[in-house]
Amino acid sequence: MKEAQPLDVAVIGAGHLGRHHVRLAATLPGWRCVGVMDTDPARRQAVCSEYGVPALASLEEAVARAEAAVIATPTVHHRQMAGAFLAAGRHVLVEKPITSSLAEADELIQLAAAHQVVLAVGHVEFFNPAVQAVLARRPRPRYLEAQRLSPFTRRSLDIDVVLDLMVHDIQLAQALNPGFPVREVRAAGVPVLSGRVDLANVRLEDEVEDALALMQRTGSHLARVITPEGETAGILFLEDVLEELVGEINDVTQSPRRFRPA
Repeated sequence: MKEAQPLDVAVIGAGHLGRHHVRLAATLPGWRCVGVMDTDPARRQAVCSEYGVPALASLEEAVARAEAAVIATPTVHHRQMAGAFLAAGRHVLVEKPITSSLAEADELIQLAAAHQVVLAVGHVEFFNPAVQAVLARRPRPRYLEAQRLSPFTRRSLDIDVVLDLMVHDIQLAQALNPGFPVREVRAAGVPVLSGRVDLANVRLEDEVEDALALMQRTGSHLARVITPEGETAGILFLEDVLEELVGEINDVTQSPRRFRPA
């Protein structure tokens, strides 16, 4: 039996996630990394040198050389980059979120169907072994609460925290409640540290009244400090006081490093 030839894969974007995709494309059996494209020449060259793969000068060159592509660019470029590969009959793995808008996502899906190629989205959290272990037990929770907190970074500022992080837990809520027919959505979000919503609280209720999903997101470990009168005194950065959380917590509002007044 003839041995299958490796799949020629191009990686578009050599940033935080793209670098990992280059490593995998260059080392996984059945894959052959034909090159990396990035708008930052120094970053592109550094990643290519590290993993011994070619640098690609343009999107056109990447499409011509690859049978499949991994798109790890900022989300605002997903439609253009992934669309070019799909239109040329190439398979595509695009990092989440798939696009910046539902209309763009629909366009990519239609392109993949028209050219009979695979379009996949990198929702890697779904394949977390802990998540898969829970799903294997087939639970049907009546109430689900998820809080995803992380230190604020300058990555993914082209999208809000809902598309960047909350999508993971919406997907998990749907997996735990197949179909998940949403009856009501209650949501609030504000931009705290960036120009887009980076703190959001969403409550989803499905058509069975007692099945709820409560999700809260922020781009940083932070909490609002409320005065006894119910007013916001400022923002508390929890990553700066973790050492105090394991013991007695003092009046952190007295420390200018740990407290930002409103």
